Amino acid sequence: MQQGKALYTRFGIIIILVIALIAGFNAWRKYQTKQAQIVFTKAEALYNNKKYQEAVQEYESVGAKYSYSEYAPPSLYKAGYIYCHFLFNDAAAAKALQKLVARPKATPYRKEGLILFIDIYDRLRQYKERNDVITRLMKEYPGAVDEDVLRLELAKSLNKMGQAKEALAQLALIKNKESDVIRSSQEYYHLLIIRDPADPQPHLELARIYKQIGLQKRAAGELETATWLKKNAAALKAAQQKTAAPPKSRRGNIEKEVPPKIELTPREKKLYIDYTVAQNKTWRAAMNEESQSLGAPADEQQAMVFGAKLQQYEKEWWSDWYTKNQTSYEECEKIRLKVMNDQGLARQLNEGIAKITD
Repeated sequence: MQQGKALYTRFGIIIILVIALIAGFNAWRKYQTKQAQIVFTKAEALYNNKKYQEAVQEYESVGAKYSYSEYAPPSLYKAGYIYCHFLFNDAAAAKALQKLVARPKATPYRKEGLILFIDIYDRLRQYKERNDVITRLMKEYPGAVDEDVLRLELAKSLNKMGQAKEALAQLALIKNKESDVIRSSQEYYHLLIIRDPADPQPHLELARIYKQIGLQKRAAGELETATWLKKNAAALKAAQQKTAAPPKSRRGNIEKEVPPKIELTPREKKLYIDYTVAQNKTWRAAMNEESQSLGAPADEQQAMVFGAKLQQYEKEWWSDWYTKNQTSYEECEKIRLKVMNDQGLARQLNEGIAKITD
C-alpha cells in the first residue's frame, strides 16, 4: 500500500515539474516576444527615417537574439532588403536572407526572400545558387510567381554559365505563348545563336515566336535558316572544329598551344566598359532612387506591386541607355562573351572598371 502511495507521489511530482517547465517556457517565450517587439519597433522607426545602417543592425539583432519570435522572419527579410536596395552590400544581404530561407515555409517572408535572391545571386555571379533558388520557388510555391518568368530567369543563368542547350530547353518550356515573357525571350535565343551559330534549334524557336506574334516573314526566314543548317550540319561541324583548333608555335622540338587572342575595336572596348559600369554603378543608383520614391511596401501584396513597378522602370531605363549609346542588349552581351574568352583582356578591362566603380 505504501509502495503504491509512493508511486503516486512521484508521478504527481513529475506532473508538477512538467507543468512548471511548460509554464516557464511559455513565460520565456512571452518575454522573448515582448523584447523582440521593442527592438523591431525601434528598427521600423529608423527605417522609416531612412537611417538604414542603424535600422539594419536592429533588424539583425532581432533575428539573432529572438530567432523564435514572430518578429524574426520580417526582421531578417528587411535586413536583406536594406542591404540589397539601400546599402548595396549583396554579400551581407545573402547572409541575412540565408537565415530566413532556412526556416519553415509558413512565413510569407521566406518566399519573398527567395525572390530577392534571384537578383542578388545574379550580381554576385553565383549562377548555380541562383538556379537553385529559382527551382525551389517553382517547387515550393507553385503559382505564387509566374513560372514563365522563372523559366526565363533560369535560361539567363544557364546562358551565362555557357550551358546553351540547357538554356534552350528552359526557354522551350515557357507555357503562355501570348505573354510578354515569350517576346522578351527572343534576345536569349539570339544569344544562343551567337554561342553556337550551327545549331538550328534556336532558329526554329524564333520562327515559332515570330509566327505567334504575327511576323510571318521573319518566321519564314528563321525556318529557312534552320532547314539550311540541318542539311549542312556535318560540314558546319567540321568547319567549327577546324576553327576551334588553337594555333601553335614551335620552339625546338616542343609544340606549345597558344590561346587565340581576342581583338576589340575601340567602339567595342568603350561599350564593354560603359555597359559594365552602367550595370555595376549607374543602374543600381537609379534603381535605388526609384525604390525610395515608391516608398517601402507594407505587406506582401504591396511588395508584388512594388516589384512590378521596379521591373518596368528597369526595362525603361535600359531601353533608354541602349538608345543613347546606339547599341542593344544583344550587341553588348556579344562583346561581353568575347571578353570572357580572353582572361588577360578581361582582367585588364575589369581592373580599369573597378577603379571607376569603387
